[in-house]
Amino acid sequence: MFGFYFEPLAQTVEHRPFKARALGSIPRRLNFPSNIEELMSLCKNNIWLAPMAGFTNFVFRKMCLDFGAGQAFSEMISIEGIVRNNLQSLVYPEETKIGIIQIFGGDEKIFYKVGRFLTTNFGLTTVDVNFGCPVKKVLKSKAGGYLLNFPEKMADIIKALKDSGLNVYAKIRAGFSEENLENIIPVIDKAGVDVITLHARLATQFYSGVAKLEYILKARSLTNKFLVANGDIKTPEDIIKVLQTTKANAVMLGRIALEKPYIFKMAIDYLKNGEYKEPSYEEKKRMIFDYTKNYIESFKKERIVEIRGILLHLIKGFPFAKELRDKIAKIDNFNDFLTVIEEMDRYKT
Repeated sequence: MFGFYFEPLAQTVEHRPFKARALGSIPRRLNFPSNIEELMSLCKNNIWLAPMAGFTNFVFRKMCLDFGAGQAFSEMISIEGIVRNNLQSLVYPEETKIGIIQIFGGDEKIFYKVGRFLTTNFGLTTVDVNFGCPVKKVLKSKAGGYLLNFPEKMADIIKALKDSGLNVYAKIRAGFSEENLENIIPVIDKAGVDVITLHARLATQFYSGVAKLEYILKARSLTNKFLVANGDIKTPEDIIKVLQTTKANAVMLGRIALEKPYIFKMAIDYLKNGEYKEPSYEEKKRMIFDYTKNYIESFKKERIVEIRGILLHLIKGFPFAKELRDKIAKIDNFNDFLTVIEEMDRYKT
C-alpha cells in the first residue's frame, strides 16, 4: 500500500454534468469505506488534492478527480458550524466514495459529538482534522495552527474522533513558530491517527519561504503511519523527487491544482510514460467552461461571484490572462462569463 500506485487513465478526460447530494438533506446513510485499507484501495493513486478554503467546493473536487486525483478533500468546516446544522459544505458527487471532509475546532468534547453525529446520521467513516491553518481568525478560536503548540490537545481531539467511530487524518505543519515535530508526531501517532499530512512549513510562515523536505524526512523517521507530503510540489518531476527523497506514501497538491487541475493527469502520464504535455488552448477553455456550468447546475445558482477567485487562478496559464483578469474579477452571472469566453478567442487571435 505504501509504494506508488496508480490506475492508467483514458487518454482524454470527459467532463460532464454530475449529480451530487448535500449530506444535510439526505434522509439515508451513504455507503462510505469502513476503514483506511478499504478507502486506500479505492484511490486511483497517491497524488491527492489538498483542502483549500474558498476553492475546493465539490464541483472543483470532482473536476480534479476526473483528471486523476487519487483523493480529494473539502474546504475546511468548523465543528461549531456542524453542531449548528450548517451542512452546506458536506456535499459529495455521487460518483465517488473517496471525498473526505476537513474539520477544525478546539474543543475535543465537541469533536466527539460531531463524530457521533456524522457517523450515526450520514455514515461517514473518515475525517481530516486541520491542525495547521495559520489564518488569524482560526488561531483566535484556538484551532488550526494554534494547536501545534499543544500536541497533547491534538491527541485529545484525535482520540475523541476515534472514540466516535471515525478514521482520522491529521493535516499539520512542522510547528507553529519553530520546528516541533519530535514532540508532535509521536503524540498524535500514539493517539491513533491513521494518516498524517505534513505541510513542510511553519504556521507562522503562511506560504512564504520554501517548504523544507527535511521536515518530511524527519516526520518519516518518527512514524510508520501513512505519511503525505505537502508544500511546493508543483510539477510531475517534483512529485517523483518528493516521493523518492522523503519516502512519503503520498503527495498532496494545493495551489498548483488551482491553476492547473490537469496537473494530476500530467503527473500520471509522466509516471506511466516518462513524458507529459499541457492541454491545448481549446481543452483549457473547455475545462473552464465546464467547471462554471457544472457549478451553476449543481448549486442551482445564477450568480457566480463565489467562484471568481477560482476562475482567476484557472486563466493564469493563458498568455493573455492579464487582459482577461479585470473582466473576470467583475463577472456576476453566467451570461457575463460567456462574454468573457467569447473574448478569449478574440484575444487569442
